[in-house]
Amino acid sequence: MFLFCLTFTLLFTESTVACMATRETRLPVTLLPVMKDCARCPVLVKIVEGDFNGIPKKTIEVDEAVPAASDGCIRRRLLCSGVQNAQRTFFRWFSANGAQVGESLGTGHVQQNLVCNDNKQWILEGGNNVPVASVECISA
Repeated sequence: MFLFCLTFTLLFTESTVACMATRETRLPVTLLPVMKDCARCPVLVKIVEGDFNGIPKKTIEVDEAVPAASDGCIRRRLLCSGVQNAQRTFFRWFSANGAQVGESLGTGHVQQNLVCNDNKQWILEGGNNVPVASVECISA
């Protein structure tokens, strides 16, 4: 609080002082939301080159963001359509060092949701919480 004083000199008489308290002025503060680490995952590498045991790898047709759940963590959905009359279509998941860490299986197509965890790593939704860095689609 500040004290604001005025001095008045009355015409041909005496001086007087009038004081009043003023309120301290504060600028409004805007708090920005803090992004959770699970809202900042890197790009997932999709592998399409080469083949797997003589079977050409397929392009992953759908890679889209899924609305974040109430936990604020980002999600994405991947979908790969199989070849005509496919008996098996699947994703193979790899860690950052290139080791295979899992598969997601389907027949005519395969779909998998990923969740960004608190370590800024993608994991398979409903999976074993092993971080994945790349994926490929195989269909035969």
